Amino acid sequence: MMQRESFLVPVYYIIFPERAKRYDFTHIYEFSQATFSMAKPSLKPSWQSLYYPLTNDVWAAVLTVLLLIPAIVYMISTRGKARDAGGRTSLGPSVLEVMGIVVGQNLPLRLLNSSSSRLLVAVWLVFSFVIGTAYRSNLIAALTLPKYPPRPETVEQMVDTVDSVTMPQFGEDWLTFFAASDSEVYKKLAKLMVIGPGAKEGLQMATEQNTAPIHVRRYMANMIAEHFTQVDGTTPLYLAQESIFPGPSGWPIPHDAPYKPQLDRCLISIIEGGLYEKWSEDVLRQIRRKSQERQQEYLAQQQQQQEEEVDKKNQSGGSIMALTLTHMQGPLMLLLIIFAVAGITFIGEILVLKYKIPI
Repeated sequence: MMQRESFLVPVYYIIFPERAKRYDFTHIYEFSQATFSMAKPSLKPSWQSLYYPLTNDVWAAVLTVLLLIPAIVYMISTRGKARDAGGRTSLGPSVLEVMGIVVGQNLPLRLLNSSSSRLLVAVWLVFSFVIGTAYRSNLIAALTLPKYPPRPETVEQMVDTVDSVTMPQFGEDWLTFFAASDSEVYKKLAKLMVIGPGAKEGLQMATEQNTAPIHVRRYMANMIAEHFTQVDGTTPLYLAQESIFPGPSGWPIPHDAPYKPQLDRCLISIIEGGLYEKWSEDVLRQIRRKSQERQQEYLAQQQQQQEEEVDKKNQSGGSIMALTLTHMQGPLMLLLIIFAVAGITFIGEILVLKYKIPI
């Protein structure tokens, strides 16, 4: 003021109480939506891959039937005088025969000696076919199209997930605003905030660490599209659906500036005349045109790459997407558990025979 100069910044400048102590603001002309960005969650190995194809109710029903059917088969075998080599009726063969039908083994001829047993086998074949087909189909879908972990989309979910939240230098006013808020979520957000990294640096940190940068949604989307778009058109980052809060924006000017009424009148005239929206549409139209040009170039490159891949596949006889340890962790763990149980049982049988332990 002593140099007869004024401070005027025609940028997004959200009106915070702390800023209002230092500056005055013109008429509000924009509500900027601040949001956060995080790295897309990656697929992690899960031993439950064999369990996902069916719901809990279906698993309970199938388990109940698997416990009930061997008992019925045992009763029919006992009534039909179907006995083992020692002349005694055993439950073990009945269980093996029932499980054999489930996994598609040969029909048990021992159970086809009466009308009741043949009816039971026919019903069990239909049940095993339906359940087996449904399980195998859903298992293939679960392995090839696995379920990804949920993504934090709200501020509450974000503060409970990340280790820190980054913002550029202007985020100091945001930190003060969040710390003075009555909301426990905003207070927790203030404790996690780290001021310093720019928008691009914050996004890069989010891809490498468990952090979340905060910035204006429109600006963040442009930064992700420009600097973090991969060859296939995807990005390792995403923007949350929920905004932090709608921030009213104005131009910062000195307190008691004599030209504030003139600026407000000009801004109101521009807004009421639709010029601001017209300029925004023109800018968006230019961005879309440039984006379409980039997409055309990208599609041309993709088409060329696809042609090259087709040539490679034709030369190599085709290729199939291989399942990784991430997909097959469940079957491998189940196999190891069965091997361990079988080994313990085998050792127990040897000890029983060696020391003649009565069972």
